[in-house]
Amino acid sequence: MSADEKGMFRSIARAQCTNSDARGISELVGRETENSNSQSIYFITSKYKFSLGGRMPKSWTASLSLSALLFFLTFFAAFTSAQIPTKGNVFFGYSYDHTAISSGDSGSLNGWDAALEGKVAPWVGLVVDIDGHYGSRTYPVVCNGLTPCSGPFNANIAEHNFIFGPRVSVQVQRFRPFAEVLVGAAHVSRSNEISDSNTSFADAVGGGLDYRIAGPVAARAQLDWVNTRFYGQGQNGVRLNLGIAFHF
Repeated sequence: MSADEKGMFRSIARAQCTNSDARGISELVGRETENSNSQSIYFITSKYKFSLGGRMPKSWTASLSLSALLFFLTFFAAFTSAQIPTKGNVFFGYSYDHTAISSGDSGSLNGWDAALEGKVAPWVGLVVDIDGHYGSRTYPVVCNGLTPCSGPFNANIAEHNFIFGPRVSVQVQRFRPFAEVLVGAAHVSRSNEISDSNTSFADAVGGGLDYRIAGPVAARAQLDWVNTRFYGQGQNGVRLNLGIAFHF
């Protein structure tokens, strides 16, 4: 702080404050002189002095802390109540899958499907869907002209899909039709005379129908078109699910 600025502060203090207040302000100016790099700005009135760079009164600090805590708790409660679904359904049942695993094969696999849906709006839900399909395939004879022909090969197949996404639905008396778009990952493993595995991106588009049997129990039929990319190739298959859904 320059000498002119210090003189200005002392003049204001003498003109508008009592002697004790002036001494307090002079001490502030002295402290400001000792620390010329301070960024604090002092506002002087006839009775009070406030520092934008200094400490707040303890009563202010306590009030602001309490207000911040109450705001956080209110916001957290509102956020969780709005985001965590409290209604939905869970499904488990038989699953049939007809798709190719790699080039040169096509056939049917049988297994199971389990899904959990949480409602985020009356007509909209978020779905997590997991399935497993199992069976066997026979791969044809391979001849490349360099080595003797080999095959055919028999392989046991295990395929799993882990997909999730939005589902829209509407309740019409006992019926609840729905449609969904799901994305995620798929994994296949082959064993026996062929031993390998592969993981790829997966997506599914489809829908289904729930029929309420009694209370929260409903029968479900669901059909999806599932696309995978095993071994760097694209596969398009059909998945049919039949089972029981429990609504909550």
